Amino acid sequence: MLRRRAVLAAWLPLAVRAGTVLDVRSFGALGDGVADDTRALQRALDALAPGDVLRFAPGRYVHAQRLEVRTPHVQLLADAATLHASNPDDQALLLQADGIEVRGFAMTAVTDRRRDAPWQSRIAIWRDPRERFEAAPLRDIRIVGNRIVEGGPPGSATANSSSSAAIFVHGVHGFEIRGNEVRRSLSDAIHITGGARDGRIVGNRVRESGDDMVGIVSYLHGRTRVDAQTLAATLDALRARRLVQRILVADNDLAGNYWGRGITVVGGEDVTIERNRIDATSHAAAVYLAREDSYATFGVQRVRVCDNRITRVQTLAPAYSVLPPGRRERRTGHAAVEVVALLRREEAAVPALVQALGIAAVEIAGNTIEDVATDGVRIGDRWQAALAPLGAPVRGVRVRGNRLARVQGRAVRRVNADDPDADVGCEGNRLDGRPFEPAGCGAKLAVSAPQLPR
Repeated sequence: MLRRRAVLAAWLPLAVRAGTVLDVRSFGALGDGVADDTRALQRALDALAPGDVLRFAPGRYVHAQRLEVRTPHVQLLADAATLHASNPDDQALLLQADGIEVRGFAMTAVTDRRRDAPWQSRIAIWRDPRERFEAAPLRDIRIVGNRIVEGGPPGSATANSSSSAAIFVHGVHGFEIRGNEVRRSLSDAIHITGGARDGRIVGNRVRESGDDMVGIVSYLHGRTRVDAQTLAATLDALRARRLVQRILVADNDLAGNYWGRGITVVGGEDVTIERNRIDATSHAAAVYLAREDSYATFGVQRVRVCDNRITRVQTLAPAYSVLPPGRRERRTGHAAVEVVALLRREEAAVPALVQALGIAAVEIAGNTIEDVATDGVRIGDRWQAALAPLGAPVRGVRVRGNRLARVQGRAVRRVNADDPDADVGCEGNRLDGRPFEPAGCGAKLAVSAPQLPR
C-alpha cells in the first residue's frame, strides 16, 4: 500500500493529494466473465476522489454499456484484469476528466460491424461527446501498457477488439499513449482529433487494424463542407479549437492493416513521425500527409517523417480481414509516403485558404523504404490540376538521405512538377544502393522544423 501511494504521489500534480486504493470487488463487481458488472464498476468509478487509485483484481469484468470516469486525477490500475464489452453499440471506457491514467488492462469486445462513434471505441477520451467541438479540452491523460485485442477466432462475435477506434483522443491538451498493444480494431487503432495537442504516441504495437494504425485528423466543420468565404471568415476560430498540433509519433511497431493506412496526418501542424516500423499496408500508403476535400480537413504544416522503416506497401493481401471471403478493397495506388493536398476551385481562389489548407514545410529524411508496388515517395496529386487550377498547394518539401529498394514505380515522383512555387528539394537519396537524382526536384532546401509537444 505504501509503495503504491508513493508511485501515485510522484505522478499526480502537486495540488492533488495521494489518495486511497479502492478495489472494484468492494462495490460488487464479480469479474467472473459471466455476470454483468456494469453497475458495480460504475459505482466504483463514481466513488473515486481526486488522488485515488481504483484497482481491478484478476478476473474478466463484463460491461454492457460505456463506463464513465468523471473524477479528475485518478488512476485505473489492472492486476491481470480483463474488461470485456458485450454491447457493440456502447462499449467505451470513456474518460471525461483531467489527469486520468489507465494502466495495465486487457480489453476485449463483442463487435458486429465497423462503427464510428466515440462511445463505440474501446478507450475514448472526450469530455462530452454530445458537445462535439464545443466542450472544454481535457488535460494530462495517460494510457499506458494496455492490450486491446480480439477475444476469439476469425468469424466469431469477439474476433475484433473494438467497433470503432481502439483508442480515441478528442480535444485533449497534454496526453501520452505509451506501450499499448492494439489488434484487430475495426476502425483506427489510435485516432487523434478535435484539436488535441501536445501528445506523445510512443512505443505502441499495432497489428491488423481496420483503418489507419495511427490516424491524426483535423476537421474544419466536422465532416460538413461550407463555402469558401464562410470558411475564410471563421478560420482563426476553427484553428484554435479544431487543429491538432504538436504531436510526437515515435518508436511504434505497426503492421498488417487491411483497408487503411499506416500513419496519417490529414490536417495537422507540428507533427514528428520518427523511428517507427510500418509494415504490410496492403491497401494504401504507409505514411499519408494530406488535406482531404472529401472530409473537409485542415492542411498540413511542419511535419518530419524521419528514420522510419517502411516495408511491403501494397505488395500482398492482408493476413486478416473482416470482408467476406474472396472480397477485398481495391488498392489506392498511394506511394509508400504520399504527400497530397486537394482543394476545390473556390478554395484555391482565396489566398488565406491556400495557405491554411495546403501543405508546407515537410521533411522526409533518413527513412528505409523497401518492397513497394507503387512509388516510394509521391508529392502532389495527379488530379490536382482539375480541382485547383491556380496551382498545387504544396510548398516546401525536403526529401533527403532516404534508402529505397525494390520499388516498382518511381523512387520519388513529383506530380505537377511544372509548378514554380512547389519548392521540392532532394539530396542524398539512394535507390537499390546507388545515388539517384529524382526528376523535378531542386537542390538543397531548408524547411521549418516542427515544434515538439510541450
